[in-house]
Amino acid sequence: MVKCFLGWLMLAFALAGAWAYAQPPDATGLEAQGMQTAPSDVKALPAQDSMLVLEALQAQQKEMNQELRAIKREMAALKTAVQEPDFKDILGGIGYILGIFGVAYYVQARQKRGPKGS
Repeated sequence: MVKCFLGWLMLAFALAGAWAYAQPPDATGLEAQGMQTAPSDVKALPAQDSMLVLEALQAQQKEMNQELRAIKREMAALKTAVQEPDFKDILGGIGYILGIFGVAYYVQARQKRGPKGS
């Protein structure tokens, strides 16, 4: 009787672990912030003012490089965060292990008790 109860208890842990894995991750990073467009301060300049066009392009390139560096830093941080297991993953793994043992205990208890009619 105790092994049967233990089996059911461990099966409940396994279902809790499966439920923990099924939860969608929280939205973080760029998805949560939304994509922002770069400011369009550069106005259309005549072709004769090539130096002004060059300076405007260099300023725009500098801004884009700064934004790209920030995005790369955020991507690196997200990559390291994804690689590390969190509490939910650990709890889910323990639940799966306990659930497997619970099913084994349940099957063993049923075999020792025999068929229902006996």
